[in-house]
Amino acid sequence: MDINIQGETDKGSIEETITPSIVIPLNTSMFQISGNTELDIPGAIEETTQIQLPVDKKQVALFGIILGFLLLGLIYVIFFTNATIKIIDPLEKKMRKIFKKHGDRLVALNSDLASPDISTYRVKSIDDLVRLADEIGKPIMYKYSSDYKEMDRFYVIHEDEVYILDINDALGNDKSKIES
Repeated sequence: MDINIQGETDKGSIEETITPSIVIPLNTSMFQISGNTELDIPGAIEETTQIQLPVDKKQVALFGIILGFLLLGLIYVIFFTNATIKIIDPLEKKMRKIFKKHGDRLVALNSDLASPDISTYRVKSIDDLVRLADEIGKPIMYKYSSDYKEMDRFYVIHEDEVYILDINDALGNDKSKIES
């Protein structure tokens, strides 16, 4: 059985179909009515409308306050902080590296070495001076000063010979390597 329902309203027309079925089994004396006896869609005309929700004033105020604090923080960072870049002197950098790497081998002196009858030999790098000091078993000495620019020479003394490393000469060699 097919049942067609049709109708007209002021909102539009309605059309629906119902298809019930009857099942009669052969070995029993009862029969059963089944199938699509209910409507899939209720017989109502629906209209979809969009309604804009009101503005949540609490959320707007909260986000406004957070944004205000962030802007104040950004303005503070921009205007009241200084971006200072500390340029390290190459001599200071070299001295820090020497004292960090070989500080346990260095001996500070209060006075300068002064002996005219001693033969002096210049060494090219701190590694050469360390190797020499290890070979002869002597410490590396320097004249201590509170200003690192005055501590520019390191010495190793062996009998009547003095091996000298002048940091300014070593830096001059490093600068020429960098420039080339």
